[in-house]
Amino acid sequence: MDAVWGSLGASGRRSVLRKLLGAVSHRPGHVTRPSLLPLPRKEGQAATFAPREPPRTSKVLAYLGGVAMSKAKEIMHQGAECVAASETLETAARMMRDNHLGALPICGLDNRLQGIITDRDIVVKCLAEGRDPKKTTAGDLAQGKPVWVDANADDGDVLRLMEEHHIRRLPVIEKQQIIGMISEADLATHLSAAKVAEFAGRIYSAPPSL
Repeated sequence: MDAVWGSLGASGRRSVLRKLLGAVSHRPGHVTRPSLLPLPRKEGQAATFAPREPPRTSKVLAYLGGVAMSKAKEIMHQGAECVAASETLETAARMMRDNHLGALPICGLDNRLQGIITDRDIVVKCLAEGRDPKKTTAGDLAQGKPVWVDANADDGDVLRLMEEHHIRRLPVIEKQQIIGMISEADLATHLSAAKVAEFAGRIYSAPPSL
């Protein structure tokens, strides 16, 4: 083998190295082919080469086991139709119907998040209790401190919050304003099958809330 390697010559050895290095993958499903840089050498010494480090993208990603971690603002669906806390549940139900939504963020006069109302809330907490959806407001159902996630939080924080609070929809906040929502469908689209399966196992073992 040494004899064969030596017979290739410098250019032949570089060609083999390039082919070998070309099989190195830096991202799942993505093969990079790094070029070679000459290393410093003394006079009379054969040239040696090292692979050039591939350029880093401006979008910084953390990798765990070769799997990229997404940010909340990358997972969410853009925009969020808010219902005012003073609006009735009848109005909220119509907004859900017209926008094909199962949940709406509840916002105050300052457009800040006060909670979330779901179609299930309207049925269980209003109709089933004999309350009038024409008189009961969205704010009446906005109980406790709203759960949300920062736009730059990673998917680990997103899953932790949803699992801890047993919720299926999570508002995304940036500069104190809601900019989107994360749903189960968003998780299934953007996260690995393993992460989605783990989330589903935990969230569906708990009583439904949102």
